[in-house]
Amino acid sequence: MVPDDDIAQRFAAAVKLALDHLPACAAAAAAIPVGLVAEIAAVAASLSKARAAQRAVMVAAPDHRAFWVFQDSGVIHHSSDRRIWVCQPSGTEHDLLAGAALSSRVCWAVGRAGTILLTIDGISWAQVASPTETDLIGVVASGADMVTVVARDGRRYTTCNGGRSWRMCAGASGGWQQLGNGRRAILIGGRLVKEDSGG
Repeated sequence: MVPDDDIAQRFAAAVKLALDHLPACAAAAAAIPVGLVAEIAAVAASLSKARAAQRAVMVAAPDHRAFWVFQDSGVIHHSSDRRIWVCQPSGTEHDLLAGAALSSRVCWAVGRAGTILLTIDGISWAQVASPTETDLIGVVASGADMVTVVARDGRRYTTCNGGRSWRMCAGASGGWQQLGNGRRAILIGGRLVKEDSGG
């Protein structure tokens, strides 16, 4: 299977070639409006750029027997060897921004608009009720029932029952810590969950 961005690049090259040679064939030039061809080329180039900008986060099980890649639009890929990847339905269209795998069967994923997903069989994903609609940018899990999620604003929420109920962690408001040189980070239990330039 050819990746979408390769198709878009090939299509854009074919359209450019057609545009270069259309003046040589008056009948073809009259039959295909040049503006339409240029518009199609612009759409193909835009598709290529959009695919190139897509985010991907890889998470590995501690024993390295399972790997997941989380992407924009709720896309999840799974592999046991990092050579063959299988798409797994996520049930969401929201971008997935972080994940935490506890084993080859148990993995959490979080993302935009408070999206929280959990698999307990390594294959099927279930949406978990979220404590917030804010983008979730980090997750630290210690079990299928115990997890802490981090919102973009630094707030942290913890569940001990698989997401049936959540509580905001004490002192979790504005959980960003300044690192110097304009950088900041969110830490949970000494683990770096998110770092950025402070913007």
